[in-house]
Amino acid sequence: MMDWRLLTAAAKGETNLLALANFHHSDFDNVTPQKNNALHIAAKHQRLDFAAAILDLRPSLLLGENNNGDTPIHVAASVGSFQVLQLLLSSANLDIENRGITKQLLRTTNKQNDTALHVALKSGHVDVSKLLSEQDTGLLDMANNNNESPFFKVAMAYYSLQRYYKQPSKQQNIETKKQEKADVARNDGAMYEVHLLVAVLVATVAFAAAFQLPGGYKPDGTPTLMEEAAFKCFLVFDTIAFCFSVSTVYFLFYASRDGFRARSAFLYMSCLLMVVSLIAMASAFASGMYLITSKTRALAIVPFLMVGFFVLHGFLYWFFDPRGSYVLGLVRPRRFFRKLVYRNSLVHALVCD
Repeated sequence: MMDWRLLTAAAKGETNLLALANFHHSDFDNVTPQKNNALHIAAKHQRLDFAAAILDLRPSLLLGENNNGDTPIHVAASVGSFQVLQLLLSSANLDIENRGITKQLLRTTNKQNDTALHVALKSGHVDVSKLLSEQDTGLLDMANNNNESPFFKVAMAYYSLQRYYKQPSKQQNIETKKQEKADVARNDGAMYEVHLLVAVLVATVAFAAAFQLPGGYKPDGTPTLMEEAAFKCFLVFDTIAFCFSVSTVYFLFYASRDGFRARSAFLYMSCLLMVVSLIAMASAFASGMYLITSKTRALAIVPFLMVGFFVLHGFLYWFFDPRGSYVLGLVRPRRFFRKLVYRNSLVHALVCD
């Protein structure tokens, strides 16, 4: 039976009581009624100095097992004593008497067929579990009496945390990504159809307007208002609207057959071309209306005002609306105008009031 003084010294970490004057060398082999030796007690109470001292005197204590079949390594793993466990593992490697038995110690099982890694995982000591698995990766596949390996314990803990925090599983993540990819493809398809419809409509209107000129034709087939400046503007804007809308159809044609990255670039370019063609078509309309209503100045100004408001809306949308689309080349101007407007105290007063 273990001397009560040795038991107290191991529990309190009193290394000064380990002098051979107090104990005979064979006293260190004595155990408690549960067959715990002095190293078991020191590991349980995380007494690093005492464990180091007792190992110097009696290295064989490292192999001792209690009634449950636990070695000091099991005990250190159960209480999460990282430093004591490091000491025990290094002692198994460095001590002459116990040299080369580290793997044997790590794979020693108790009556439940649990290794020290099983015990550490059950107790929730992550650092200790990591240290043990790094020492011997074969421990991860060893099953206990319940056919539970450390891999199984980690997986169960992972899925339990997922359920607790309501995180999606890996399969759900895959399905979500597939759904998101399908949504992106569907949105791109809808955008493609809208762009194509508008581009064809603008091209049709511009083509028809080119042969139905305002003011009609002379008997020789030349336009009646050929010398008017507004008529020349009408021709220029109508040509721009037709060319840019046809270019949009061209880009959308390639967007329907190339890969995802190329499709995004083509859709972006078609969007810019469509904006230019719409502005040109509106400008051609304003020029044509001016030719027809030029004798009534007040009425002739109305189309220009409408086109001006149209362009102003696009300007405000791109430069001031946070939801405005990203346009290459307009990032810095947009940032400048946004700072100019939103840092203005008058704007803050109007918005807040």
